[in-house]
Amino acid sequence: MLDKQRKQRLAQWLIILTVFSICFSLSCFLPIYKAPDEVMRYDVSAYILEHHRLPAGSDEEIINELWGFSYAFTPYLPSILAAGIMAIVSVFSSNAVVMVIASRFVNVLAATGCVWLGFKIGEKLFTKDESRFLYSVFIGFLPQIVFLAAYLNNDTFAVFTSMLILLGWLYGKEQHWSYKSCLFLGFAISLCALTYYNAYAWIVCSILYYFGTVIQDKNIENKRKYAIVHGSVIALTVLVLAGWFFIRNAVLYDGDFLGVNAQKACGEIYAVEALKPSNRVTYANEGKTIWNMLMETEWISYSVKSFFACFGALDIWVSAKYYICYGVLMCVAGAGFVYGCLKRKGRSENRLLYICCALCMVIPVILSAYNSYSSDYQAQGRYLMPALPALMLCVAKGYQQIDDILGKRRQYAAIAVCALWLFCFIMIFVKVMMPQLYIGINNI
Repeated sequence: MLDKQRKQRLAQWLIILTVFSICFSLSCFLPIYKAPDEVMRYDVSAYILEHHRLPAGSDEEIINELWGFSYAFTPYLPSILAAGIMAIVSVFSSNAVVMVIASRFVNVLAATGCVWLGFKIGEKLFTKDESRFLYSVFIGFLPQIVFLAAYLNNDTFAVFTSMLILLGWLYGKEQHWSYKSCLFLGFAISLCALTYYNAYAWIVCSILYYFGTVIQDKNIENKRKYAIVHGSVIALTVLVLAGWFFIRNAVLYDGDFLGVNAQKACGEIYAVEALKPSNRVTYANEGKTIWNMLMETEWISYSVKSFFACFGALDIWVSAKYYICYGVLMCVAGAGFVYGCLKRKGRSENRLLYICCALCMVIPVILSAYNSYSSDYQAQGRYLMPALPALMLCVAKGYQQIDDILGKRRQYAAIAVCALWLFCFIMIFVKVMMPQLYIGINNI
């Protein structure tokens, strides 16, 4: 007979392997034309594989003919890692389809890693086994995550690095910010910095969480000196592991270490006339407000729906009943979370953690909305993905609070919620994803 702990471990690995299998299988069949922006991401990886060096953003080989720029101006760690996997696989086969699948393997592993990290985070935050499973299941079996994990993009890896930072927060607080935990957080922040600007809320909140927890820690005596010394370890780790990219950008693009302005300038020169940044019609250059955009368009609706399930080039939607179901589950969890906060009247040892999580949910939404308003209208949930770890943490916490109300019946409630989430995923997977996405990479 297996004891309870071994059964739980077995169940965890079963969930992890299931997510891996689904993501990998989809990555082997998803057509390139149904994977937004993959061609431009893949071009960067192919360049690295061929030339054995990183490209400049303005390199003619990788500039897109329509948009007039490449994705080598801003951080592209997933493309670098993809090139490494492609190099290994090329020893055995140089087939074009095999190379595409190899490039996608980075995000397959990232999505799988998110589920594994979910259990690690759950062990440190939740007292109940049901909440730990809910957290990982809600992330791993979110249809949009599975879709994003099946092709080369920055979104999935950004979720992975965000969860790594979250684990770093918990580990650091638990270890009273030992040097080892500071190195861990520095490593996690470095991966995030080299991946996606939309996830930078986690970097900003790392500063808030670090200093806040040091101040609150009663085991630390000389707090000012301790915070400076141990914080310097985090900062130096980030400088060594990630600083090189931004220094390189500053050298290549006349001080533009972020690469954003250089990318726009490149697009202004090489893009087709209608897509030049100066010619794009936006709410900003029409003199309207961001509020006008939110009220006059479907930005909110499209962004929220495609956060849960929307595939292809924002043209494969699921039935409205699934969006309603996800909405109800989120609202119930939100009510449970608010109830827990009111019950404790704001007193919680993890209050700072949830404040940081709130910021990490709000900031990606603001960044996405502002980009749609000022630069390029894109009502897509994938730009909100860095908020996923924080959102699902609050959701799992909300259901844990509801469990407290239900008493002995809590296990049945948790099982019902988990079963409903899995049922929605299975139905979407079978009815939508399999017939419309499992077509074949070469199938045009």
